[in-house]
Amino acid sequence: MMIRLKDILKEAAFDLERHPKQKWIKQPLASIDPDIMDYLFNEYVSVYSSEGMDLSAFSAAELRSSYDVVMLIDVDEDPLPDAFIFVRDNRIKLLATDGERASKSALIKKVIDMVQSGEYFIEASKRMETIMNAKGAPYIDDEQAIRDMVGPKFVEWLGDGYYKRKLKKAGVIVKRMYGIA
Repeated sequence: MMIRLKDILKEAAFDLERHPKQKWIKQPLASIDPDIMDYLFNEYVSVYSSEGMDLSAFSAAELRSSYDVVMLIDVDEDPLPDAFIFVRDNRIKLLATDGERASKSALIKKVIDMVQSGEYFIEASKRMETIMNAKGAPYIDDEQAIRDMVGPKFVEWLGDGYYKRKLKKAGVIVKRMYGIA
């Protein structure tokens, strides 16, 4: 399905004309216009696929039903969100950008701030784990705390905060939990 900007501008609950630039907004997923959800889903698929990461959702509707809140930022001239973070409870569950330097920078800064606040956690793997580690983000090095947080998907403790866990849709992956326990 092709999303046309004029259709998004006409119907979006996320006010594309009047939302603040360079500022994160937090919005319940239930309030996001379906066309914006489609846009976010397409960005998510593009980023995760290009990184060789497994998808945890296969439609915009599945994203909407799997998470509570989305945090969005617009950093450029066009009215579309340039970076976003999906959250469930106190966990950062997935994130993506449009690939531009400014949006990547805004996203990394926001995620670091979130985990350092003690209010949020992120299970990081692959590129995000490398970034979090390089930025010195706090991680949890308590096996029992990780077991409790991951639950039945926990597979094996590897030490230094690293562990293996089952993915919802496919296989097992090595992750590290960042945040303040």
